[in-house]
Amino acid sequence: MARQERIPLVISADGQPLYIADCTLDEGHAASARVTDHPVERGAAITDHVQIEPRELRATVFTSTSPLFGGLPGEGRERAAWETLVGISRARRLVTVTTSLESYDSMILYKVEAPRSARDGQSVSVALTFRQIELTNTLAIQTPPGVLRALIRPGGKTKDNTKPGDGPEKPDTKVARKRTFEAVADGFTAIAKAARGEL
Repeated sequence: MARQERIPLVISADGQPLYIADCTLDEGHAASARVTDHPVERGAAITDHVQIEPRELRATVFTSTSPLFGGLPGEGRERAAWETLVGISRARRLVTVTTSLESYDSMILYKVEAPRSARDGQSVSVALTFRQIELTNTLAIQTPPGVLRALIRPGGKTKDNTKPGDGPEKPDTKVARKRTFEAVADGFTAIAKAARGEL
């Protein structure tokens, strides 16, 4: 069986490569979840007590004056690679990271480290740490007019000004309060239907 050539790490954004490593020295892929420390009642949905955490990726990449995968050799490539990686991190932009094992979307490069020694010469090994950002969609729904009208009492007041000792509520006050609760319930029902796309 032929040995498969290892794919170097590639960082890209909007379909354009930002950085291609000469060589990936090591990779660390992590998929984890946070489990509750509290007792869980029998029969309860276990998924409600386990929270999936964002994916993380750690990789050590290597760049030298002689590229292994295309590109032109030349002095200063290691410095250019370092500046490129630091620039990606400081830009705080979402990137796609392609590795030999998996491709990750919506990643943030939040740590860039390059320990140096006399043996490195004109090369650099950079440790990268990425974390995936979970993207969500926000749905804006206009509050039904009936809810606002029901919440505003006559005279523009929204607070009950009755004081202790004033006696029991009048029948018309009870009716108004009931209508308010019904209008609020109808409003929440309308919001839920809009979220499900039923409106």
